[in-house]
Amino acid sequence: MTAEVTRGSHETSWRLTVSFMALLIALWGWIFVNVPALKDLALLYLLFTFAAITLGGLAYVSNSAYPFAVLGFPLLSDIAEPTFAGAAAGLLWIPVSATFKLVVGMQVAIYTTFPPLIAYLFAFLISASEEAFFRGTILPMVVRLAQNKPIGVIITSIAFASLHWLAYEAAPAYLVSAFFFSILVSYMTLQYRTAWPAMIAHATYNLAVVYSLIGAPAWT
Repeated sequence: MTAEVTRGSHETSWRLTVSFMALLIALWGWIFVNVPALKDLALLYLLFTFAAITLGGLAYVSNSAYPFAVLGFPLLSDIAEPTFAGAAAGLLWIPVSATFKLVVGMQVAIYTTFPPLIAYLFAFLISASEEAFFRGTILPMVVRLAQNKPIGVIITSIAFASLHWLAYEAAPAYLVSAFFFSILVSYMTLQYRTAWPAMIAHATYNLAVVYSLIGAPAWT
């Protein structure tokens, strides 16, 4: 089961992994301090990011059954395929999600109320932090405990959809879409043995949604 779920240390770019997670912490900290209206959400996602780093780090150090290596990103020489696969999945989900009306009112308000650069940054950060937590640590943990990939995927997807209900008071249609999106990116994570393609898929979709609502940000 280990070889099927995890990515070996020799296959993992720890420099990229650590740098990216540190960037997430720094950017969420900046939002927490500088965007008071998003303070509560920034704190929530800071906790998710810290939890992913802590759980993954402890698992890596202890060499336990809960692998950090799924959160670990591929070597730069191997990163192209999961990146393109994730981007394609995110783009393909756009017409699928239209059936479920995936974007909830609270997210629309965030994307349309704040300056465009803040909206784009927020959309990217929630994608990365959610995937680091759910796909990078929770999914492999549950799969290992259950000794069953489909069960692990379903449990993780229920938890993922529940977050959107609790944090955004999402409607049932949104929760259904979030659940099926979670199944898609969970199997991508298990296929590539890294959360990287799930992050790319989620970020691609979220950024496309923001673009559809407010267009490209003005740089001047």
